[in-house]
Amino acid sequence: MPFVNGTKTVLTLRKYIDGQPTEETKANTLGDPDYIAPYLDTVSCPITNITTTSTTTTTSTSTTTTTSTTNAPSSTLTLYADVSTSTNPLQGWSSSSNACAGTGTPITVYLSTASFSLQDAYTNGRALYSDSGLTTTYAGNDTYFKDVSSPGSGNALQVGNDGTISTFSACTTTTTTTTAATYYYIAVRECTDYNSNGALEDRVVRSLTDITGWSHVLIPRYSGDTGAVYEKYGSSSQGDLATAYTAGTYDLPSVDLDSTASSNGVTVASLEKTQC
Repeated sequence: MPFVNGTKTVLTLRKYIDGQPTEETKANTLGDPDYIAPYLDTVSCPITNITTTSTTTTTSTSTTTTTSTTNAPSSTLTLYADVSTSTNPLQGWSSSSNACAGTGTPITVYLSTASFSLQDAYTNGRALYSDSGLTTTYAGNDTYFKDVSSPGSGNALQVGNDGTISTFSACTTTTTTTTAATYYYIAVRECTDYNSNGALEDRVVRSLTDITGWSHVLIPRYSGDTGAVYEKYGSSSQGDLATAYTAGTYDLPSVDLDSTASSNGVTVASLEKTQC
């Protein structure tokens, strides 16, 4: 799409003698010793927005007019830096990920050739300057800046001491999903009246190991205990047993076999028994 970008291009060269123009001219050709390269002249060639209008006429004599506006490129852009560096000029962050996570402070930078965006400047290898006179390149010290202020959005770009953008990458948001641990539950009953209260009491135990096929389980009362064996009983569902485990609705307190094994210096597998 055409636009006026403020760049003046010389097509013809005229010979001057003692400051006076002559009739002698020649084409301004690349490679000629007198060649004049295109240069920024926003006075003679002001930067403007270009508006295009298209008209579509249907057979029913109704007319639809569509208007689109193209933002003109600019010789000034906004770079977002890490204000905590307290340097002059302000520097960016130590990595692109830190830049993406940070909140940027706006800095105005200048370009010799108007650009649509910092990405456009990166793509075309255009240097950033810290002054409108284009005398000092923005010394970024190879740190990472942003093209927006808010964290977790926009792009991160690395700027060298020569003001050029060496890398440009999109900021991405990482989502961490935590999966709840899967426990297995069984209801068990004392093989012997360990509490000497005249009844065989029951409780719910759980483990990250699948214990649903166990017939008996040892629940040590102290280190080295091998006598407190319980036998599996009942046919409640895992959901019901999980609820009972949390609520503590059985005779005895619920037991986490993983914690019990760890505190007794044994493995969960060693707690499986085959008989009372």
